[in-house]
Amino acid sequence: MECMKQVMNESKNAMKNLIEKVLMNETQSRRDNLRFLGFPEQANETSDMCRDAGIPNARDLSFVRVHRVAPAPKTTLATTRPRAIIAKFKPYKE
Repeated sequence: MECMKQVMNESKNAMKNLIEKVLMNETQSRRDNLRFLGFPEQANETSDMCRDAGIPNARDLSFVRVHRVAPAPKTTLATTRPRAIIAKFKPYKE
C-alpha cells in the first residue's frame, strides 16, 4: 500500500512539472505576439492584406507572420464581427 502511495505521489509531481513546462513553453511562444481587434476583413484576405489593414506603419516593422485568428465563419463577412489579427514580431531588428 505504501508503495502505491509513493508511486501516486511521484506521478502527481511529474504531472505538475509537465504542466508547468507546457505553460512556460506556451508563454514563451506568445511573447512576441500582439493582437489587433476591430479591423474589417476582406474576402480572400492574404497575410499581407491582413498586416496592412490592422497594423499602423506595418511596412516599417519586421514580422515573422501575421494572420487572423480561427477559420473564417460560414456566414457573410458583413454580418459577423471581424476576427482578431495576430502579429508575431521578429524579436530583434536586423
